[in-house]
Amino acid sequence: MSTEPTEIERQTWAARFGWITGGSVGLVAGFALTWLVETLALSGRGRAGIELAAKISGIAVPACFVAGALLGHAFGLRGGPQRYRLLGAAAGLGVAVLAWALLVVTR
Repeated sequence: MSTEPTEIERQTWAARFGWITGGSVGLVAGFALTWLVETLALSGRGRAGIELAAKISGIAVPACFVAGALLGHAFGLRGGPQRYRLLGAAAGLGVAVLAWALLVVTR
């Protein structure tokens, strides 16, 4: 039995890493979009602007996450083994950055 990963395993993991990377990027993009809307468009509305931004965030963040995850999955699946290392490194880095951000926010 060979210890070298097969072509199918690399393609599968490239798709998984793409999903993780795309989801991480989508999550950050959703929060950035919400922040932009809240600071630029709704800044003068007081409490009503904050409540509207919260409602927008409830839709924008999950939508951006799902869109990013699906696009990342497709990107990894199409690229297969060629994108395996790149997406693996990006997924690891993305998870580390999100963990750091969670640590900073919860302090």
